[in-house]
Amino acid sequence: MAILYGTQSNGETLPVLVDQFGNLLAKGIDGLEGPPGPQGPQGPQGPEGPPINLPPDPHDGDALGWKDDQLAWLKIYDPDEPVGWLNASDSCQVTDSSGAYISPSNPLKYLEESAEWMKPEIENSAGGLITSSSGVAVGEPMAFYVRNSLTKVITLTYKAFVTYQGNDFSGNPNNIQFDTENIKLVSRQEKGSIFVGDNQQNGVWWWYKGIFMWTRPIDEFTVTNTITKGGIQKTVKNWFMGYKVEDAGTFAVRQQARVFEQVEAVRKDLLSIKSNS
Repeated sequence: MAILYGTQSNGETLPVLVDQFGNLLAKGIDGLEGPPGPQGPQGPQGPEGPPINLPPDPHDGDALGWKDDQLAWLKIYDPDEPVGWLNASDSCQVTDSSGAYISPSNPLKYLEESAEWMKPEIENSAGGLITSSSGVAVGEPMAFYVRNSLTKVITLTYKAFVTYQGNDFSGNPNNIQFDTENIKLVSRQEKGSIFVGDNQQNGVWWWYKGIFMWTRPIDEFTVTNTITKGGIQKTVKNWFMGYKVEDAGTFAVRQQARVFEQVEAVRKDLLSIKSNS
């Protein structure tokens, strides 16, 4: 039996393997990849997957997503509109200055463009009525979305009209409640304007501006403002008069400037009194 040897480029020799016919068995250098072959036949259909139980009550524009370890319908917000009153059409009844119900095609746009928006001190019946004359809510709680809420503050404005007899009226007709404990009051302004009517029936126009901030990033929330009709009060109406969201830093600077102006005014008054004494 003979053993065949091959010589490498460095001069070393190695035994050479052959098959049963005497052909050399050698492994050459890999060549270029050839063209793709023809598409194979379609495989058999796989087994049916488990059923997908979709969450209930999707709304127009919602997207199916994952939240709290389960499928959920998620609202998709326009990044160019970081603030939104989500249910303006369902949470109030728009009224004009005479108190008549009107039905604009876009209630939010109509209210924002009205002369009364963010001006609850105007004593007329225009606005987004949220409580009827019987003290009953005319819509669902107002729902808002504020992107990056932890860096923002929000101002909510309301006005109310209450009629009563004699001197029975007392207290604040506003009772603002959120669906979360993570929104806190920063400051508020409120004032009542009392007038005397006929037959001992008196009335009060009451307006309110409240500024609130977040203690946790709760971007979507609801708010209600209820009035309890008690005693011998005859009529109670309540209007939502607008909202404004601004950066918390901008708000703090503006508040600081306001305090400075007030201090400066007091200082000038004191100097004037001193110079005249």
